[in-house]
Amino acid sequence: DIIIPIEIVYTDKWHVTIDYFDTWTDFEKFEETQRSPFALKKTLTTDVTVKEYGDITALTKSDVAKILGKEDLTVAGMVDADEKINVTFDGVSTYTVGLTYGHASLRQINYEGGMIEIQIPLTSYADWCRSFGEDWSIMFLNMPDTIYFEMSNTVPREDLYGFFTVAVFEEQVSDLQNIFKESTGDGRVIAFEKRETKGSAVYKFFDRLRSKGIVASSLGHVGMSFCELVDDDNHIQYSQFLYLDGSVKSGMGYTSNGGADNAFDTDSAFENKTGDWWENIKGTSKSLWARFRASKWDTVVFTALGVVGGLFVLGIAWKYGSRFVTWVTADGGSSSRKPASKKKRKTSKGKRKKK
Repeated sequence: DIIIPIEIVYTDKWHVTIDYFDTWTDFEKFEETQRSPFALKKTLTTDVTVKEYGDITALTKSDVAKILGKEDLTVAGMVDADEKINVTFDGVSTYTVGLTYGHASLRQINYEGGMIEIQIPLTSYADWCRSFGEDWSIMFLNMPDTIYFEMSNTVPREDLYGFFTVAVFEEQVSDLQNIFKESTGDGRVIAFEKRETKGSAVYKFFDRLRSKGIVASSLGHVGMSFCELVDDDNHIQYSQFLYLDGSVKSGMGYTSNGGADNAFDTDSAFENKTGDWWENIKGTSKSLWARFRASKWDTVVFTALGVVGGLFVLGIAWKYGSRFVTWVTADGGSSSRKPASKKKRKTSKGKRKKK
């Protein structure tokens, strides 16, 4: 006979492993009010009691947050974990809890006012770099005003996640809007920009001319415009390698090459630029007026204008008042006077008689 030993362990706990994301924050750099745009992929292995979680396969989002010791499952202040929780069993002793997260949203507005929405999932920084053939370290994410990482090995690239994406704009030098283009945005940080000339060899030749002096540049511009009119496939492609930082002030994140003022601005680059000019003129006028009113010349000028205005009114009153008085006191004020009699013409008495 074959004796098979069986060990039965009675327990009142579930052994669980939770894969989740946690907002990355270096508390030496970030204040409580400052939001980090990055997350770290983490794993927690722990035991939970059967009494508290009777059906381990039916965990809710709030259950998972409680097990993790978190108030919620929001990442970088931008997206939250979905309600659907995936729980799998390895057939031995461990239950693995898998979370899925929502997408962050960014509006891309071109210089003609066209708008599309980019849905951005949480992406590994290493995978994002690899997809474009780049090998950037995490130091590449530092900005002049914000140093997120002091060393390239502060966080493993594979464990660092964020809302990384690329916004691509197609431009043509023959388009009037291209003259007034301007890069604006909210809630996004551009880590790198790339310019590529797409189209025929002739088109690329004229593009190279534009960097070789005034005459060559003018010729290149004309040549590129002609090529674009002949074939729409000739264009310049601008790529913005960016990530969302959650600091949206306009209500929704956006990026634009047409000078848009917010995520809902679909005016063309020309309309936005002329609007900015007008606002600058009005702002300058208001500023000069405010400075004038606050200066000592305010009283002097207004007093002088008051005196000049008063003299002008007095002059008008004197001129027309004197005419009226003259009219009343002369014959213009009486209609009953008889016209003066005509005097007879006197004949000359010294006329010499003819003999």
